[in-house]
Amino acid sequence: ADTSWYDSSLSEFTLTLASELAGLAKLVNNNTNFSGKTVKLGADIDLLAYQWTPIGNSSYSFQGTFDGQNHTVKGMYAECAYSGLFGNIYSATVKNLTLQDSYTTTNQTDTGGIVAYARYRSRIENCVVGKDVTVYSTVQDNNYNAGSVVGNCYDEVVVTGCVNWGTVYGVYHVGGIVGYSNDALILTNCVNYGPIRGNSFIGGIVGYTYDEGNVLNSANFGSVTGEDCVGGIVGKTRRKNDGGKYPNNVLNCYNVGTVYGKTYVGAIVGGRQTTDDAVHQCYYVPGCATNQNGAVKAVGISGTGSTDSEKNLQIACFTS
Repeated sequence: ADTSWYDSSLSEFTLTLASELAGLAKLVNNNTNFSGKTVKLGADIDLLAYQWTPIGNSSYSFQGTFDGQNHTVKGMYAECAYSGLFGNIYSATVKNLTLQDSYTTTNQTDTGGIVAYARYRSRIENCVVGKDVTVYSTVQDNNYNAGSVVGNCYDEVVVTGCVNWGTVYGVYHVGGIVGYSNDALILTNCVNYGPIRGNSFIGGIVGYTYDEGNVLNSANFGSVTGEDCVGGIVGKTRRKNDGGKYPNNVLNCYNVGTVYGKTYVGAIVGGRQTTDDAVHQCYYVPGCATNQNGAVKAVGISGTGSTDSEKNLQIACFTS
């Protein structure tokens, strides 16, 4: 890993080599957080020669701006805790980046193609995960999550303009873009084309939104398969047990991907803790979602039931 490019007196850096990107991981994982600094990619990066150590870990986080400048990182293989290109970011921005021909997996914590764990007002913008990318979690603990772009979002994280073509496998909280969000996620203008599979809380865009998750202007074209709480856009929405700050909102989204599960299955949202969580102006192809009893509607309710017409729910269908 090459850290010779780093000068603490500078505020902007451009990386062109895999060894320099590995150097960024080494610096961050040894408590250089890059707050107030910008790191740019000046070329495509091939990480095939590396067993990748993510940028940020359980102890230290990247806190600056990372601008891929529309370059591609490929050949990443990460198998560790907080597995992804970035392991842990805090109040950071990661943008304009494509990930291809990569594999990230964990049996310990969160995993995501671009970011495993994004915290406090971090932003992930205009990132693409290619069809030859696999995000794979075998964690049996439902505190951990898997998403193609971000595994876990906590505290006012924004995800916008991101696209997934890859495959996401997991157990709990598995999403085509984000696995799990807690506290005021804003996700806008995102699209999933890849297959998403897991056990519980599986969504074409987000696996699980907990308290004030906003999923807006997004679409799913990929297959979504699970057992419990399986949705074309969101697997499950839930407010905190004390009533939370604000309800969750799924607005102006559409699903044409096939959705299958056993209980709490919906073409848009699989399970919803309360009807205060709004699902407005969402669209789906009739028959795209099924459970063990046959076709279901927009939102899964009462185990194997579903509805298009609850409070705060306006669902229209299209056939072409």
